[in-house]
Amino acid sequence: MHENHKDFGAYGEKKAREYLLARGYYLREKNFRIPHGEIDIIMEDPDGVIVFVEVKSDRTGSAGLPESWVTPKKIRKIQKTAMVYCATNGLNNHDMRFDVVSVIAINNDLNITHIKNAFIPEANNYY
Repeated sequence: MHENHKDFGAYGEKKAREYLLARGYYLREKNFRIPHGEIDIIMEDPDGVIVFVEVKSDRTGSAGLPESWVTPKKIRKIQKTAMVYCATNGLNNHDMRFDVVSVIAINNDLNITHIKNAFIPEANNYY
């Protein structure tokens, strides 16, 4: 299927986007980067909520559930990157949430799990 980790990650992100788009989400941006962080996908849900999506992909099934790989350190990076995105786009007072989409592709089986409000950012990391 996908020989290296980077290619498989891109495949997982594509499948996550397709999954969310099929459920009425609107793609705002993919792979939003700042010097010390990245957000895989930024969507807007059907209710107008800005959704920052971390995608975790697995092709072996040997390291636990992909959604469990989102560490506190990663959460802080996502939160700070989301703050920059909101400030840059005039969205500081907009409803938002942080989701995780897990993409597991083993052999020919594809399993996608969408976890809404997967984590609540720490209040002390906001301006």
